[in-house]
Amino acid sequence: MNTSTGYTPSHIPAVRSSERTDHELLEATRGGQGEAFGELYERYAAMTRRIARRSGVATSDVDDIVADAWARVLRALRTGSGPTTNFPGYVATAVRRVAWSYDTAASMVSPTDDDRLLDGVWLDELDPSFAETELGQALLRLPRNWREILWRVEVDGEQVALLAAEFGKTPNSVSAIASRARRRLREELGARQATAADADNAVLEGVA
Repeated sequence: MNTSTGYTPSHIPAVRSSERTDHELLEATRGGQGEAFGELYERYAAMTRRIARRSGVATSDVDDIVADAWARVLRALRTGSGPTTNFPGYVATAVRRVAWSYDTAASMVSPTDDDRLLDGVWLDELDPSFAETELGQALLRLPRNWREILWRVEVDGEQVALLAAEFGKTPNSVSAIASRARRRLREELGARQATAADADNAVLEGVA
């Protein structure tokens, strides 16, 4: 999986992806293999950038936050500490902590389920005409975190485990949100179609 964003901190070597597991790459990094850490970065760079962007810091600080977080993770691994499992969750937490430290002058960003943090992040990337369709209108009626998780699971095909790490939730929680969002979306579509049918019937009665 290659999720390179085009920006790589200077302390991370460029590498080609392999089939090694996260655990194998972590152990290789502890053993001094810089390319193993570079591969971990390639896998999760996009995720860490999304977390940094949503943290409430200035856009100009995002690259610095990501680089600082990855540098801290590398130092931890080289000293024999750091994670042995759930690397996505570990690096996500590192990014959040660095972002909070950057934002102390602006009332301290803290972990939250506030949907406002998700506002406009992925909707800005959609074709504006999509929002005018029945599906688009039904989707927009879902809670913001529901619609983003549903979109990224069903349309973008992202892994639930990575989304869980990004949102600070468990995989089961993310799966449950996606399931509720699917059900609500079907209900919203059904309601909109029923309303449209009623309107058509009223028009037909009026001209009968």
